[in-house]
Amino acid sequence: MELFLKPASIGELLDRGVKLYRRHFVTAYLLMLIFFAPVYFVQNMLMFGLGDASFLPQEGITIAESLDRLAESETGTAGPGYGVAYVLFTFLVLPIYAVAVLPFAISSLLHVVRAAAAGEEIRLGAVLKRSFVPYWRVAGNTFLYGLILIGTYIAIVIAGTVLVFVAALMAGLLGAGIGQISSNAVGAGIAIIAIIVIAYVLFIAGVMAAFSFVLIRFGFYLPVLTLDEGDQPLQRSWRLTKGSFWRLFFALLVLTAISTIFAIGGYALLIAVFKFSIIGQIVHTLLALLVLPLFFLTFGAIYYELKGRTEGADIARTLALAQTAGSMRENGA
Repeated sequence: MELFLKPASIGELLDRGVKLYRRHFVTAYLLMLIFFAPVYFVQNMLMFGLGDASFLPQEGITIAESLDRLAESETGTAGPGYGVAYVLFTFLVLPIYAVAVLPFAISSLLHVVRAAAAGEEIRLGAVLKRSFVPYWRVAGNTFLYGLILIGTYIAIVIAGTVLVFVAALMAGLLGAGIGQISSNAVGAGIAIIAIIVIAYVLFIAGVMAAFSFVLIRFGFYLPVLTLDEGDQPLQRSWRLTKGSFWRLFFALLVLTAISTIFAIGGYALLIAVFKFSIIGQIVHTLLALLVLPLFFLTFGAIYYELKGRTEGADIARTLALAQTAGSMRENGA
C-alpha cells in the first residue's frame, strides 16, 4: 500500500498502471468483456447498419466499398431503420447505461487496484459483488456528475459563441486597419488568416482545458465512494485534485492517445481485412476493449497517489494509532 501512496510523476503514475495491467490482465479484461462487450457490439452494429451483414468477410467487397459504408455510418445514411434505432440507442439506452452500469464497471477495476494494493487475492466473483456497493449512492452521484458536465458544456458553448463573435468583429476591424496601413494586399490577407488560425487553435485548447478541468477535478468521486465509502465524494474529489490538474491532465491525455491508436487500428482491420462482417465487429470489439483496463487501472493508481499526497499525514497518523493499539493489546496479553 505504501508504494501506491507514494507521490509520483506522470511517468511513474503510468508505470504503476502498466504494472497493474500486466499482473492482473486476465481478470481486468474479463471484467471489461462482461460490462462493455455487449453494449459496444450492439452500438457498432447499429452505427454501421450491419443487420444484413455476412458473418465472414466477403471476397467481392473492396476497401473502397468498406470506406463508403463507414462514410454512410458517419453521415447517417446507412438506412432509415438503422438510423432510428441508433438514435434511440444513443439518446435512451446509453444515458441509462452511463448511470446504471458504467460506474460499476469502473468500480470493478478500482477494486482490483484496491486488492492489489492491499496484497489480497483477486477473485472475479468477489470483485463483481463489491462493484455494486453502494449502488444508489454511486448512481445518484454519477447522475449529479453528469449534470455538472452538461452544465459546464453548455456554459462553454455560450462563452465560445460570444468569443467567436467578438473575435470575428475584431478580425474585421484588424483587417481593415492592416489594409489601410499596408499596400501589400496579399501580405495583409496572409496576416489575417494567420491570426484567425492562431486564435482558433487557442480557442480549441481553451475549451479542452476548461472542460477537462471540471472533468478531472470532480472525476475522482467514484473511487471515494467505492473504495472508501466516503461522504461528499464530489467535494472530496475537488480537494484531492487541488494543485494536480496539469499532472493528471497529461497522464490521462497519454492514456487517451493510446486508446485512440488502438481504436484506429481496430477500424483499419475492420475495413481492410474483415470488410464490415460480423466476425470483424467481434474482433474490433475485442481489440477496442483490450486497452480499456489500462485506463481505469491507472485511474485507480492515481487515486491512491492523490490520497497519499493530500492525506498522507492523516493516513500515517491512523497507521501509527493502529500500531500503538496493537502493541498495547500485546503488552496487556
